[in-house]
Amino acid sequence: NNSPPLTVDAAKCHEHPLTLIARPISFTCDACGTRDEGSPYLCPLCFLMYHQDCINLPQVININRHDHRVSHTNSLVFGDWICDICRKEINWRYGSYCCKICPNYVVHSRCATRNDVWDGKELQGVPEEVVDILPFRVIEDGVINHFSHKNHNIILIEDDAIVTNGVASIIRCEACTRIIYSGNHYRCMKCNFVLHEKCANLPRQKRHGLFTEPLTLHTKTASAGYFRCDACWRVTNGFVYMCADGSRLLDVRCATLSSFADIDCHPHALFLTTLDEGKCGACKESADSVLRCVQCKFTLDFWCATLPKRIRHKCDDHFLFLRRGKKVKGKYWCEICESLLNPIEWFYTCDDCG
Repeated sequence: NNSPPLTVDAAKCHEHPLTLIARPISFTCDACGTRDEGSPYLCPLCFLMYHQDCINLPQVININRHDHRVSHTNSLVFGDWICDICRKEINWRYGSYCCKICPNYVVHSRCATRNDVWDGKELQGVPEEVVDILPFRVIEDGVINHFSHKNHNIILIEDDAIVTNGVASIIRCEACTRIIYSGNHYRCMKCNFVLHEKCANLPRQKRHGLFTEPLTLHTKTASAGYFRCDACWRVTNGFVYMCADGSRLLDVRCATLSSFADIDCHPHALFLTTLDEGKCGACKESADSVLRCVQCKFTLDFWCATLPKRIRHKCDDHFLFLRRGKKVKGKYWCEICESLLNPIEWFYTCDDCG
């Protein structure tokens, strides 16, 4: 009642007419590289086979894992290629998507056209919109005018520690709201406005693996400056990445983890390969989306992935460092709440006091 046509002209897919093989066979689709069983379309001249739903794959698209457009190609140059989304091997002989600006960026055809990766828009023949993503103007060497603080210029401070009159100062970055203990940062020449050097360089617009639409950087939200991040669920009043209708919100910490995280407490890199639920390996809590290790199956939620590497607390005179738990003998209690710690969880510890 709803049989596919026996022959098709699929100019997007192939230059010759394609003929339906009207019986199930085992084949590898030349457009997506997936091994399957079914009734593919065949080019008798080139002996290429395609899934019925692959003959109309889009040629140029935007995906949320990359800042540039990606284009479908029938094959790659010979070599070992890894999909930047699922982190699995790509067979160079078959079709995939690649970036014409970044020569090493490639993704599987199936991964690139997933509903959680692609916004569903074919962009072939559509002029690419040029968006100014630079967050500041350079005034002179070490002095910039940031979009979030246009009235005054801010100057780069290259200090190992934040000290005022011989006493350690406590200042917070306006973007990520974390305390700046040391390191390079920008400070206003006329008021108390402060930004981490990294936060000052955050782009005005970016894409993130959790959403298909682009996000724009704003200084505050309409609700008294406070908002809840859709990735880690923290409530904060720092800068926010927001979609056009304001329904998607990310703080700048989670926004920097768009698809990859290099965490000191784990020996391997973590990737946002899917949006499936998972159990965090640090806090042992379930989360809607987690970063995954493709080598040892370790998972980490966005809350734990954005924990600061070191903190200060009134319970100790020294810095406390985030450490990865280990399976060790003995019992440990939290110095603050005095509850029993699970030694395989992550926790903060003082290297000086043990």
